[in-house]
Order: sequence, then structure tokens, then C-alpha cells
Amino acid sequence: MREILEAIIDTIYELEILRQKRPERPLVRPSLSYRFAQRLIDRSTKILLSYVRLKAGQLLPRATKIVSSWLAEFDADVLKQDEDEELEEELRRRGFSRRDIAMIMALAATYRPLRDGFGALLGDTLVTTYRNAHRTSVAQILSRRGLKPSQVKIPEPDASLTGRGALATRYRKYAKPAVATLDKKVAVGLAGTLRKARTAGMTRQDSARLLLDSLNPRRPAFVATEYFFVRIAQTETASAVAEAKRQAFEDMEVDEVMFVSMRDENVCEECEELDGEIFSVAESQGIIPVHPNCRCTWAPVGSGAAPI
Repeated sequence: MREILEAIIDTIYELEILRQKRPERPLVRPSLSYRFAQRLIDRSTKILLSYVRLKAGQLLPRATKIVSSWLAEFDADVLKQDEDEELEEELRRRGFSRRDIAMIMALAATYRPLRDGFGALLGDTLVTTYRNAHRTSVAQILSRRGLKPSQVKIPEPDASLTGRGALATRYRKYAKPAVATLDKKVAVGLAGTLRKARTAGMTRQDSARLLLDSLNPRRPAFVATEYFFVRIAQTETASAVAEAKRQAFEDMEVDEVMFVSMRDENVCEECEELDGEIFSVAESQGIIPVHPNCRCTWAPVGSGAAPI
């Protein structure tokens, strides 16, 4: 069934190119380009989220002690807090008491090692993903030309996080700042959970249980906390894959690429509008991801025989 659906999708892209009255054709089947990109993104995201769940489980006992102290109505000065005036002021504006704020900020500080470890692993994962995407994309183009990687000197991809390449630029501008705010996002999420519990008239004990459930990777409620990490993992690995493919096509002297979406009911209007559009390799830099959690990718196009 999947083969039939992919054949239909590939035909639609061929028709889209004909509609644009362009002579190019996909050098690699769009469905294959998409499946390859999604496989890399899913694999990288799974590695990152496995770490998040493992570390969150290790930090849960400390979080339990903090929430238990809050239940026992501790003196707010007992818990050591970081000087985060911005977060404290935001929580105060939301109407939380001094004791609530101390508890929420203490929980956020407790999960800071998770933030830092996730950030380090994200950097390593992006480098590995970038290299894998570049290598496979080069191999696809060479196969299209009847060559093997051993027959050609393949340029080494610029997969550094400290240089001036696309991966490093994206990492400094988006990924690193996003990771730096994860503890605050967790704190704001916990504040929202506490607010909902009170709005629903829950007891302090039930509110405490709800807070801990949102921090426990074995509870369904953890998905709300995990989402902050999922969003960064999926968005940044998608960017790494897209830019690695783009660099590979440029290295292999492919001049143009086609925007490829999932073509399902979850595709946003902006990506749907871009779907099937052809760009020069230079013009395509930075377009994907179009938005957080973007699932789109590039397929190489050019003149010649049928795509692989």
C-alpha cells in the first residue's frame, strides 16, 4: 500500500513540474527524499527523548521532596532560589503566592541539569545527523549518475557547531537560545498546571499529585513537559537534515531543489503553498524549517532520465 501511495505522490509532483512548464524532473523520487529525511529526524528525536525521560526519572525524587515541602507549607526562604527576577516577576503577575513561586522556581532549578545535558546531546546529535544526511544525499546523486562514492572525491561537510557554516549559524541563532530557556518553560508549564488545578477546585494534595505527574516520565501527563524538548529536537534535526541535503546537492553541482511536504491533513497552509515549488540551491538556504515542528524537506531536480 505504501508503494502505491508513494507512486501517486511522485506522479503528483511530476504533474506539478509540468504545470509550471519547467524542463526539470526530480533526480531522486520526492517520496524517497521525504522518507529518508523523516527517518533521520525520527531516529535523532528518539535518541534525545530517551535521554530526557531517563534524566527526568533520575531527578524525580528531588522534585518530590520540593513538592512535599510545599504541601507542608514550608517557609519560602528555606529553599535556595536562583536570582531569576524575570521569571519571578512573571509568576507574581500571574497571581501566585511567594510560597508557590519558591516551589516552582526550585523545581525549575532542579531540572536545569536535564536542560544542560539535553543541550549537549542535541549538539552532538545535530552534527551526526548532518553528516549522515550529507553522506546519504551525495550517494543518491552519485547513484543517479551511475557512480559509487569510492569513485569520487566527496567534499567533507561543514558539520561544525563553531564555524560559519549553515549548521553552526542555525545552532547559535535558534537551537542554543531555545535550549537555554527550557528550565523557564518547564516552570511556566508547572505554573499553568497549578493554575488549572486550582481553577478545577482540586485540593492541595491533588494539585501536588498533578504537578508530580507532569514531571514523571512514567505518567501520561509528562507529555506536556516533554513537548518543550520534542519541539526543539524535531525542529532542529529537521533543519540539520534540510541544510545537509542542500549542501550535498551543491557539492554535487545540482543547481535546483524542490520543496516537498508530507501532503497530509496536517500540512499547514504556508507549507502547502510552497509544496512543489522549485528553488535554486542558493535560494533554498534557511527556508526549511518553515516553522517549529516543520516536516518538510528538499528533493533535487534537474534535467535527465527518470529519478531513482
